[in-house]
Amino acid sequence: MKYQLLHCMADKALLYSVPEEKEKVWTIYRAVGPDAVRIECNGVEVANFMISECTESNKDVYDRLITKLVFYNSDTASDFYRKKDWMPVSRGAGYFRDFIPQTTTLQIKTNSALNSADKVVLRFFDAAMHPAGTLVLYFNARMEFELQSCMEGRQAVSNVLKADDKIWTFQKSQNDITIDCNDVTVVDYKVSSCTHNDRSVYNREIAKVMFEEADTASDSYRIRGFWCYCN
Repeated sequence: MKYQLLHCMADKALLYSVPEEKEKVWTIYRAVGPDAVRIECNGVEVANFMISECTESNKDVYDRLITKLVFYNSDTASDFYRKKDWMPVSRGAGYFRDFIPQTTTLQIKTNSALNSADKVVLRFFDAAMHPAGTLVLYFNARMEFELQSCMEGRQAVSNVLKADDKIWTFQKSQNDITIDCNDVTVVDYKVSSCTHNDRSVYNREIAKVMFEEADTASDSYRIRGFWCYCN
């Protein structure tokens, strides 16, 4: 069996033997830092290609952020698909996730209790890796949030359910940052309300998100986008 990345390389044999089962589940990862494409078949890695090794003249298309997926009409093998769901959280520099608020939402699972002193710490970056803001959720006696380089201090998070198991949904438009907890809106903050001297970082378009090492609350995450189905 062979695979090919169009505009990157000619077709290439899979590195490892494909499992013999007729029914196969293929998992395709686009890793960031280092930038690579990895393919698994029934849980076995069969290809791992570094984007830096592309040789085709149009290879720069792989520098673009992926927000949509299309199955070509010429695809005769795919029966159905699913986007990988909840992912474990890796923290610190080097673990950047593509996150484009115009087309996706970021969801995080936590089971931290109030007054545990745990926190969610998210740093955002634009496509050039310039800082685009930092969001902190504090699990203190009351839930609080902070937009660093925007607000002077913290603000209360209202209407948070008492259950420890929570799913937080983060969205950002041009002037609004909203946070939902278990489908209930608990934060709706106007970026125009920022008073900090460095507030201009929130004017940058977010392209990536990183979980800080100081994050002790985030258990898993998923980034949900808009997908195209083409028959």
